[in-house]
Amino acid sequence: MNRRTSDHISLSEYWHGISAALDARLKASKKHLGHPAVGQSAEAYYRDLLRDYLPTRYAVETGFVMDASGERSSQIDIIIADTFHIPPLCCEPSYKVFAAESVCAVMEVTTSPKGKVNGVSKLESDVDKLAGVRRLASERDYMDIQPVQTNGKVEFLPVEFRLTGSPRCFLITSGDEWRRTTYESKLISALRRSKEKGNPSWINAAFSMSHGLVRFAPFKEYETEWIESDPLLTFLLIVNESVASFPTFKIKIRRYAKKLPKV
Repeated sequence: MNRRTSDHISLSEYWHGISAALDARLKASKKHLGHPAVGQSAEAYYRDLLRDYLPTRYAVETGFVMDASGERSSQIDIIIADTFHIPPLCCEPSYKVFAAESVCAVMEVTTSPKGKVNGVSKLESDVDKLAGVRRLASERDYMDIQPVQTNGKVEFLPVEFRLTGSPRCFLITSGDEWRRTTYESKLISALRRSKEKGNPSWINAAFSMSHGLVRFAPFKEYETEWIESDPLLTFLLIVNESVASFPTFKIKIRRYAKKLPKV
């Protein structure tokens, strides 16, 4: 059966509509409510969006990341964790705690990028929080069951190994976001200042509701690429690729048994 060209669905037009609707909702809540809860609503909108468009093996939550020594991160707006292998360590109505080995990506969301937190720019504060997770999860200890042949007999034995490499990091901003060139320079400045404090600071990309998507080239010093065509769709695709390429395996979860964090 032949389909008429007019029956074809434009994915680009669909995502343009999704982006416009989300932008209108964020602007309406900020203009007419003017309350800090508006930022929490924005975080929830993006968490719901990511839950819909990431594979179901990944949890998308707000909460904390901790390592086996008991050190934990600040509260992160969006944590993407692979719970196929590793369950959350703590589940509460308003947050969850995840083992560092399970975390594939983290994001900070702000509706006031021009604001400040304790005298530090909001962008720099967000970068600092993401850097904390990068440091906590830079070395991850896993285990797997592998067939091992000894004396002509095959046994399935646990194999322990360590992987090096931090979770992917992203920023999401909306509201008053300067001009595009200023926005980019503010991002780079926040990264530089955070790095000067000794933080392992890096972001893979920043999605701006006003300007589109700016992507940082890997292994290069603040080299950026702007993506203006279908930026929200492209952002979700990049997040999918980043998460899918981040390796996770089983862990000896008993290492965490006596280290529940204070939050």
